Amino acid sequence: MKTYSVKAFDNVIDDDLRWRVWDYIQNQRFHATRKDIPYPDPGSIIYYKPIDGKKEYLDNTVPSVNNQYMHRCVFGNNESDLLEHPPIAELWEKINTHFNNAFVIDGDPEGIADSDMKYPYARVYVNAQPEETIKRSHAIHRDTIDLTNERNFTLLYMANLQWYPTWMAENVFYSDDESTGDKQQFQRGFGQSREFDVGYPFAIVPPIAGRIVIYDGRTLHTTKPTAPWADQMRYAVVFRISLKD
Repeated sequence: MKTYSVKAFDNVIDDDLRWRVWDYIQNQRFHATRKDIPYPDPGSIIYYKPIDGKKEYLDNTVPSVNNQYMHRCVFGNNESDLLEHPPIAELWEKINTHFNNAFVIDGDPEGIADSDMKYPYARVYVNAQPEETIKRSHAIHRDTIDLTNERNFTLLYMANLQWYPTWMAENVFYSDDESTGDKQQFQRGFGQSREFDVGYPFAIVPPIAGRIVIYDGRTLHTTKPTAPWADQMRYAVVFRISLKD
């Protein structure tokens, strides 16, 4: 059985910046891609603006509303791109200072299925996690496919100003363990389908408001859906980063 590094930090970001980041996120345009045609071709794209983090923006008249996935808002690929988003740039500066400026935004980029964005791949974005009836459970996967790469990490900033345990949306991290007999089952035949051995969870990290979670990009993981009774979706600002030389 093999596990990789997963760490959580609280009380790193002051309340004023937390409020400004939250307000900024709520005034951005998000998108979600519908699974109305077979993967890997991208489905039709829904655009929307959040309303105070709540879920009323969802148009239940849209077909396959329960098949939306990847609710995201993209900020860019590097520190220079963040200059267009001052609160996010300040957030990154505060976070990296906490880690003695050990990182640079140069990790494994995430594919962003949004034809209207100028970034088909992105290293800084918001990932909004809705409930199971809106977005089906996200399969177990890795952010870094190259298992020899020890330098790339994913960092999450939990942007909601409040979060209750009963709202769920925990990050779950799994060991590599062939003894379970389980294999990674994610878009089988495409993308990250690499038949990785999946063990049982070794860490479950709740999205406590303002929390920072940093994990080795090779870590098998998923995010559980937000509870259907939660007032908000879970919003996480994602940074794909790497250790400086």
